[in-house]
Amino acid sequence: MPAVSAEIRSMNSGRWIGLPVRWAALLTIVGYVAGLFAPMLFMASAVAAVQLGLLVAALAAAGAAGRSTMLAGRAMRFLGDTPFAFYLVHDLVLIMLLVGLGADVGQACGRAPCWCWPASLSA
Repeated sequence: MPAVSAEIRSMNSGRWIGLPVRWAALLTIVGYVAGLFAPMLFMASAVAAVQLGLLVAALAAAGAAGRSTMLAGRAMRFLGDTPFAFYLVHDLVLIMLLVGLGADVGQACGRAPCWCWPASLSA
């Protein structure tokens, strides 16, 4: 039997409120529209976090229960993997390009070279 994450175990143990995905998606849309009228920093942290957290938890609960969601398809997994892979390598590629062009990497990164190289290599 595969290992089950703590989040799924807590949902299966009855601590999840049982919010259906469609209601969580509706709350996300309503929260987004309400956030348009809120100050930007408040929107980025408080308004969006609650609704998106409920949506992620509802999608995880639906997936754990074996119900199909719009995010479980092959195309959506590809669209999730591709930007993540780009995120992992883009800094390294940009730094190597700057070095290849002869730019001062410390100046280009806006920080000392000793910080820029390990950060780009760790990606």
